[in-house]
Amino acid sequence: MIKEQTSHMKWYKIIGILLILLGISSFIGSYYIRSQVDQGKRKVKKAQSAVNAANSAASGNATLYFFSRTATGPIQNQINDGKKDIAYFQSVANNLDIAGWVLVGTGAFLTVWAFYKGRRG
Repeated sequence: MIKEQTSHMKWYKIIGILLILLGISSFIGSYYIRSQVDQGKRKVKKAQSAVNAANSAASGNATLYFFSRTATGPIQNQINDGKKDIAYFQSVANNLDIAGWVLVGTGAFLTVWAFYKGRRG
């Protein structure tokens, strides 16, 4: 009976450590996504400034403004798509952070519990 319980506790410790490693991997993934999102934000901001400047420069003449808006319209659509992607990946990064905390917490609890239970049993 004690041998069987010790074997189970060993598996709980292994599972706990794997959960901790999975949680740490989740944090690393979240960090990477956030760094990519920050780069994307800078690119979107730069492109939006260029579109705004082009439209502002052409705003004095109605015909020129029409052509400017026609030329910058597809670019503005790409900027809007980029903003949607940024929002989506920020959400993914936040979910990875939450998952990381849950996995690390659960893994730590399981590992400590198995260690303590294995010592007492």
